[in-house]
Amino acid sequence: MTCVIAMREPEKGIVHIAADKAISGGVAHNSGAQLARFPSGLVVGFAGSLATQNVMMTLQELAQANLGNDGSMGALYDKFQGIGAYNPPGALPKQFWAEMLLAMNGDLVYMGNASGWFRVKEPVKSIGDGERIALGSWFERGDLQPKERLERAIQVAAAFMPGGVSKESDYDHTGDDPLLPGIADDQRLDNASGSHKPR
Repeated sequence: MTCVIAMREPEKGIVHIAADKAISGGVAHNSGAQLARFPSGLVVGFAGSLATQNVMMTLQELAQANLGNDGSMGALYDKFQGIGAYNPPGALPKQFWAEMLLAMNGDLVYMGNASGWFRVKEPVKSIGDGERIALGSWFERGDLQPKERLERAIQVAAAFMPGGVSKESDYDHTGDDPLLPGIADDQRLDNASGSHKPR
């Protein structure tokens, strides 16, 4: 995928996250959804290397990540950085580089295998090719509800980056608010290996 945007509502213990579907095939965790949600409630959006995304989805360090624990985040980053630094013969430099946004409850963490990791304190964070355009849209439309606001940000990024960002997007959120829509139950991850529940 090429654009992921997340907004925090820490007072509600919720992070809203949307990702475009520009890369819809070949992702290990893909079953129509580009965001991954683990049984722990962790929601992850990726941008960058497809190969790195596939490998990360198989790791216990991701499935069991504790966003509030520096040790857990450090162990996850070590794995992420190592995968991103992998250069097989003939591969282009940075071919495996990627970024992630990780959300759980009201916490949001950014991780880039070339740029480190940090807990996001700002109300919004975006990654991927369309990140700046998506952020501009998000700041412009404070009148919209979170889901609509994020989906519009993806659509605006797609309009200005045709072919690089898809207007179609996935949306999910952390927390257990039954009034908020999210990824369908049959697309949520049912184990650490990244497999989906059968339809």
